[in-house]
Amino acid sequence: MAKRTLSVRLVTLGGVVALAAAALVGPVAIIGAGQAAAGGTITQTSPTKGTTKFGTAFSTQLLTTGNVGPVTFSTDSMTVWGTVSSTGAVSAPGTALPGTYFLFGTDSDGSGGVGAWRFTLTVTFSITQTTPLSGSVTTTGSAAFTNQLNTTGNNGPVTFAKTGGGAALTVSSSGQIDRKSVV
Repeated sequence: MAKRTLSVRLVTLGGVVALAAAALVGPVAIIGAGQAAAGGTITQTSPTKGTTKFGTAFSTQLLTTGNVGPVTFSTDSMTVWGTVSSTGAVSAPGTALPGTYFLFGTDSDGSGGVGAWRFTLTVTFSITQTTPLSGSVTTTGSAAFTNQLNTTGNNGPVTFAKTGGGAALTVSSSGQIDRKSVV
């Protein structure tokens, strides 16, 4: 039987081992071949942070480079207001309280590549006055006026304070507007 020699040169391209050159002396049969890969470093790309308003659900997808095939994400952080699935889907319910939440963990691929990921979720709130935005009172005579200020976007009770207007007009801390009748 004749001696056969196969000379192979491999290189790593973006975390994947690839055949760069091969030389054959004598006949050779290749019985089986498959994907050759070596574990590398998985790097998180954007997004690394997100912002949502209180009352609005949030979702985005973590992205990576340096992985070979699908990435599996594992969460090391514990918060009920934000989660990351094993596929990298970040989500937060609309009930997430205002604040900043830090999510973090590790990721891996089927070829032994590993990495770490971090995501900062900020939940904000914005108090907006709803109706009434204005009101009219007859200034001649003794007409009394009452109304209630209303808001949205608040988390719990709102305290109101009067910053202008005449002495006959009052605003309670709960938002009740009164104009006393003039005799």
